[in-house]
Amino acid sequence: MPDDAAGRSPALQLQAYNRAKHMLGRAARGALGQLERAGEGKAEDCRQLLAKLAEDRFNLVVLGQYKRGKSSLLNAILGRELLPTGMLPVTSAITTIRFGACERLVLARAGRLDETVPLGTLAQYVTQEGNPGNVKEIEQAYLELPLPLLRAGVHLVDTPGIGSRHEENTRTTRAFLPQADAVIFVTGVDTPLTEVETAFLQETRQYVRRTFFVVNKVDLLSDGERAAVLAYIAAGLAALTGEASVPLHPVSCRNALTALATGDKVLLQQSGLPALLAEITTFISREKRQVFLLSVLDRLTAALKAAGLSLADNESPHIRALGPLRDSLQKEASPLPELPAVPAAPTSARPLATEKALTGALSESQSDLAQLLHAPGCPICSRLSAMLFSFMADWQHAINHDETATSAYLSSQGFCPTHTWHFATLASTQTLAEAQPALLRAIADRLTHAVDLSPEQQQDEVAAVSPGTPSCIACDLLKGAEQALVARLLGYLQTPEGHSTYLRRSRGLCLRHLALLLALAPAPAVAGDVLRHQAARLTETAEDMESFALKHGALRRSLLHRNEETAATRALVYVAGDRNLALPWRVEGG
Repeated sequence: MPDDAAGRSPALQLQAYNRAKHMLGRAARGALGQLERAGEGKAEDCRQLLAKLAEDRFNLVVLGQYKRGKSSLLNAILGRELLPTGMLPVTSAITTIRFGACERLVLARAGRLDETVPLGTLAQYVTQEGNPGNVKEIEQAYLELPLPLLRAGVHLVDTPGIGSRHEENTRTTRAFLPQADAVIFVTGVDTPLTEVETAFLQETRQYVRRTFFVVNKVDLLSDGERAAVLAYIAAGLAALTGEASVPLHPVSCRNALTALATGDKVLLQQSGLPALLAEITTFISREKRQVFLLSVLDRLTAALKAAGLSLADNESPHIRALGPLRDSLQKEASPLPELPAVPAAPTSARPLATEKALTGALSESQSDLAQLLHAPGCPICSRLSAMLFSFMADWQHAINHDETATSAYLSSQGFCPTHTWHFATLASTQTLAEAQPALLRAIADRLTHAVDLSPEQQQDEVAAVSPGTPSCIACDLLKGAEQALVARLLGYLQTPEGHSTYLRRSRGLCLRHLALLLALAPAPAVAGDVLRHQAARLTETAEDMESFALKHGALRRSLLHRNEETAATRALVYVAGDRNLALPWRVEGG
């Protein structure tokens, strides 16, 4: 397929359309929250815009007189014979091909729930033979396929042919015309551009502005005959449309299907199908994008302005990006908008959620430290775990609204694997769906760049985008807070009150934090008491576990006390630390 003016393939154009659409979706979600706060029903239009973006349905309808090969053309576009074809008028109901994660056939009937049936039974519901006069009352048959062409919200629609003796087929097609966004009009070389077709084309022009004209069965003619027939059709369409030149797509659906089945690339090119697909794909990525996205963008901008909200100085970076997005969409010569780059986080700045968590962790007074020693496990682990929970809870908002947080998250390639899953357990699916795409796109761009590098450089690039590389925000936060908390605890232990409180109330430390405490060189008397206290707590825990095993085995569970029931968990904390932390870093010098 030909590339666009910027050297991008049609596939990349479709990808860029999706990126622009989702960029607009992020702005609309941000605007929705602002408009809801503004009150007075200002958010309703924004909700409708989000629904329009979510549906993203664009009906590309195949029309024509009966027996022109409409279903055959769609089969060629799909790359396999899925739609029924035959010598007699075939299609009697609307068949829509839309994107689906897996192949399936869904039937829609008025007043009834949709029904999923085997893919191979399509002919029983949409053909004149299997469903004469649509006696089975099929409103539409939806054929769902995982094809890239359909991912952009394009629905390929097969309609009954007009002009046959089955008048209900023509009525069905005409009734669907108002839902058409663009049309593929199929005529043939055997009886080109009949009066019925000309009259029908006049009718379709009031609903759509873009029509692809396909002349099928060109394989039936010699080169000379083909040129004459195409010239005749072009002249007739020029008179009908008032345009000096009307592009035609001569196609042999039969040859295209044969070429696809046999892998004959030469025959496929000669069939005319690749040229048609290239123009359709380019249209979807250019004209469809401009009409659809600019319409949504205009309405969103109007809603914000009506509420007195600024675009250029808006609190949301996604809304501030609407201006550059509009400029890109309006450039005909550059139909692929580039997403505004997220600026790198200043090295001296920390995201607000990180700053808040650190402030909370390091603000303990002596009374707070005394209370901390009542924790059932390691007091340092207990405080860090609470801090991590607070940090992740705040991060759900920060990652989509705090530019420094967004930048820091992208710069560090997300969290490490441990904290990625920790975040996932707290965040909603909606939050993950909003937070992760920017990271995935940044990684995808880097991997695309690596395609032309050497094998060693490719390995380096993949390693560089691994989670938490070069650092993990959560790990860095915990490490800094951990060091400060251990130092504060030692300072408290070296006071008479703290020393006494620790020996009376504390259950001791996990082995990691015990090592960090001793690495700070406490007074010998304090170090000796801490070690003796720790050994005693470990011994008590071992005894509690042994008692648990004995009472449990003797079926005397009613005799268990709280310490025995929790002993196994305490033992794991002593050895490995709090499970909510899963601290990944090593002790300095270790």
